[in-house]
Amino acid sequence: MNGLFSACFGCTSKVNSGWDRRRSSKPTNHLQFPVMRPIPSSVVSALACALSLIPMAHGAVVVSNVAELGHLAATVDNNFTVAESFVAGGAATFDAVTLQLSLNPPSAGLALKLYADAAGSPAASALVNLQLDTGARFTPVAPFTLSLGTTYWVVATAVVPLVSWDGTSSVNETGASGWTIGNDHREKGFSNPWGAVSDSLKMTIEATAVPEPATVGVITGLGLIGLAGFRRITSKGNR
Repeated sequence: MNGLFSACFGCTSKVNSGWDRRRSSKPTNHLQFPVMRPIPSSVVSALACALSLIPMAHGAVVVSNVAELGHLAATVDNNFTVAESFVAGGAATFDAVTLQLSLNPPSAGLALKLYADAAGSPAASALVNLQLDTGARFTPVAPFTLSLGTTYWVVATAVVPLVSWDGTSSVNETGASGWTIGNDHREKGFSNPWGAVSDSLKMTIEATAVPEPATVGVITGLGLIGLAGFRRITSKGNR
């Protein structure tokens, strides 16, 4: 009996031992989560550099002379059309222009348009019409892109009681590099030609920079470097 029990026990032990070996060789079904590792400083630097190249915020002031000492104002009415120029310091989307007016608030009767330059005065036809936003701020009725180093004219006409557009004898302005406002302005009545008048007219130009193709390429390249680095980290963590 003892021999039989020993034989059976030995058989059972062998079976159990085999089962243990088979069970230990089976893959587990436990969930395995990727190991989170710190992002290398090189990837962080690449992403930070790409973000730093993003253009200025929408509607940023690029040039203004409204803080300069005031002088004579230009009269805008149904007899006189008045214009002031500015030079774009870079390729940018034209967002708005705000005039400094001292007599009568703007209304539907005050019309502003943006013109190209033609021999130092506004060209014959407008590039884009401007619409009243709030106060004395006007925005283009359609998107318009300004070109680097190009002169543009803001032309004002009115069919309402006269509007005074404030002027300054100062030739200074504040704003982004390369952006300037003309040192004098233009006036004309009816069919008369444009005439140069001393003093700048006060205004503020808002625009959003358009990145150059080279800058876009740099931003894209740095972004791809950061993405590739992140993918390598993720793939290593999943192994």
